[in-house]
Amino acid sequence: MPRAKGREPLTLVRIVDAALALVDERGLDALTMRRLGGVLGVDPMAVYYHVADKRTLLGHLVDAVFADLDPPAGIEDWREQVRAWARAYRDLALAHPNLVLQLFSYREAVAAAAARADPPLRAAVGASGLPPADVEAAGDLVVDYVHGYVLGEASAPPAARGDGTGFEAVLDLIVTGIEARALTSSTTPRRRRAKQPAR
Repeated sequence: MPRAKGREPLTLVRIVDAALALVDERGLDALTMRRLGGVLGVDPMAVYYHVADKRTLLGHLVDAVFADLDPPAGIEDWREQVRAWARAYRDLALAHPNLVLQLFSYREAVAAAAARADPPLRAAVGASGLPPADVEAAGDLVVDYVHGYVLGEASAPPAARGDGTGFEAVLDLIVTGIEARALTSSTTPRRRRAKQPAR
């Protein structure tokens, strides 16, 4: 017997898709369970059956969006790896600026996003030869640059957005700076520890 037509069942996938569409259109502050229930055409309490709270929902949004951060594979040179990651992250942030650029108000969501997005970047920067203490700072510089660029680009009318030339020019400067810093670090002699007098 064919199944009777009815309302589409509420699933986590539907909830995440609707939440992402809402955030893309109106921003993270607009994401409430009540508003999300209205978009889905269900009682808000039905949403809570699938997600405990907004914090949990944000985790699902981060998983869904950052799963698409996929720099090209097979690149061996660390400089090109950094550039490829920055371009991929820029594309992701431009596709969902209201999520990516507004996550900073939610510490756990930021940590989840970083755990998904950062390892390839840190590995590429680390391959430059930078001392471990400088790798995190250099990686943060790349991330902050992409955020700043996207913030300006996303707020401009589509017709006024650049062709990416400016993005690439500054990215080259950052990569060159990382390379120069790594070279300096590798040629700077380490201070020898003074020998302790024998007892």
